[in-house]
Amino acid sequence: MSDASLLAPTSSAASSPGVARGAAPAPLNPILGRDDEIERTLRHLDRDDLRLLTLLGPGGVGKTRLALEVMRLAGGDFAHGARFVSLAPVREPVLVPFAVAQALGIQESGALAVTELLTAWLEPRHLLLVLDNMEQVIAAASPWLTDLLASCPRLTVLATSRIALNITGEQRYRVPPLPVPDPSATDRLDAYASIALFAQRAQAVQADFALDSGNMGTIADICTRLDGLPLAIELAAARLSVFSPVEILARLTDRLTLLTGHVRDAPPRLRSLRDAIGWSYDLLTPEERKFHARLAGFVGGFSLEAATHMAALSPVQPDTADRIAALIDQSLVERVDGASGTRFRMLETIREYGLAYLAEQGQLDAARDAHAAFYQQVAVQAEDGLKGPDQVRWLRRLDDEHGNLREAMSWLTARDRVPEAVELFSNITHFMHVRAHFTEWGQLLDGWFALPELGHRTRTRALALLADGLKTASLGEATPAIRSLGEALKLFRELADPKNVLFSLNALSFAYWTASDLDHARVANDECLPMATHLGDTRNQARALNVLANIVWHEGDPERARRLFEKALAVARRAGDQWVIGMALGALGRLALDTGEDMRAAARLLNEGRTIQEALGDRRNLPVEYD
Repeated sequence: MSDASLLAPTSSAASSPGVARGAAPAPLNPILGRDDEIERTLRHLDRDDLRLLTLLGPGGVGKTRLALEVMRLAGGDFAHGARFVSLAPVREPVLVPFAVAQALGIQESGALAVTELLTAWLEPRHLLLVLDNMEQVIAAASPWLTDLLASCPRLTVLATSRIALNITGEQRYRVPPLPVPDPSATDRLDAYASIALFAQRAQAVQADFALDSGNMGTIADICTRLDGLPLAIELAAARLSVFSPVEILARLTDRLTLLTGHVRDAPPRLRSLRDAIGWSYDLLTPEERKFHARLAGFVGGFSLEAATHMAALSPVQPDTADRIAALIDQSLVERVDGASGTRFRMLETIREYGLAYLAEQGQLDAARDAHAAFYQQVAVQAEDGLKGPDQVRWLRRLDDEHGNLREAMSWLTARDRVPEAVELFSNITHFMHVRAHFTEWGQLLDGWFALPELGHRTRTRALALLADGLKTASLGEATPAIRSLGEALKLFRELADPKNVLFSLNALSFAYWTASDLDHARVANDECLPMATHLGDTRNQARALNVLANIVWHEGDPERARRLFEKALAVARRAGDQWVIGMALGALGRLALDTGEDMRAAARLLNEGRTIQEALGDRRNLPVEYD
């Protein structure tokens, strides 16, 4: 038998007019919203130094559809075209070369091993080979694929996989979900590809469906809740045969149950959202599954430190960074840039699967307890961090962790651990104040005050009253602030808690001042200021001086007020308290404007205070910019 006969296509391929081995399946719908991804992929394939490009992403993100479109557009750039091989039915890595040979129409022969046949057939050809669904046969990447690329210098491979191949020469490209509207967006929502995809699939099941002002916002919310994941959007749109858009949105609290489909020609792994994610879970080791599921307890992402805390639940504790890197490689976690540095997140659909897995394993409560314990520690650290020179860093960290802090408080409350929830909140009230999260602040307190635990004269009630007084005073609601702070002060005196007696006095003095009750403001301040000095609490000392300066100013003594503001500024600088520094600078600048003495000094003070407040992100207390 000659070499030519060994390399001939199989008879079935040759005798089937119009059927090309390795031809890409023709998509039945146009691709939407992938112009940028197509351009980037084509640009990669155009590189002379690139031989292997892997399209990575979670199940249902659209890797195969993107590969098919790129194959259609780029096939003509290769002298021998492009060939498509679906590896979804293959389970054993050793069978991959046979599946590729079969797809290419290469007939096996006893004279040569199939790997040799493939190499001989591909070596002279300038070809784009698309290998779809490499994740479950990842072991075939090395040595078979590396050897094939080394032996066939004109071959370029475009692979799709949920898992990075991790071989030399691989260029990874992560396929993102479709863009979704910002929650505040109201214009041109139909221009978003995620919404256009929903409409396209909706019209397939309901011919008269149309996007309009009545359903656009709801559909935008659906696409956002589904992370812009094409498979999830398609499955949701298919539900229009049973539910209205409003009903679909309401049922997305259980995405995994709702999002199942009945399209007979869809691959089994893509017939439901649960199947799509379960396919990826099946590729994990048991320990990887448990670790990923524990990470699902995080809301809005997590840091390496937080992940390490959750990893401690496992008796097997390899390096956490390596564990996360493995999950990133498997498209179950992604790296993101947070306000405070590198963080990690998972799509909500994948997160929900992890939580369901924990529940099935009977580990959900333990994971949530561990999550809450970690954020209780974070809140304790934040209380000190928010007072000193690291304020900006801590504010940014709490920005990143806001969802997790909220989740921890909710869980502690649901577990009848209300004192711990209130304690956690009391440690982050300065963050809530600077970021003006007053609506959430009020909702939390309303929920806690409705519980029997807060009906008793306890530390928990005192902390909640103090928080309520701080909120209402900050909103200019002096009367309820004075009432809450007065009761909190009495309770803290009964509890012999000097730290919170001092804090309550300071807040009460400020509340009286906002009510223009200067006499009572002075009484509270006269006790607060020497107490802060005695306790060495420079932050409360600086705040008390600031309040006293405002009292004196309103009493008509601007010169003494200036000296007090300057003293407050000096104390705040020693403490490194940027927020009080910014407030004191702004007050000194306004005082200089009020007296009309030195406009240049006023401008310098106001602009320095503004710079600090902008860095802190406290836009409510920005001094006016002055030129």
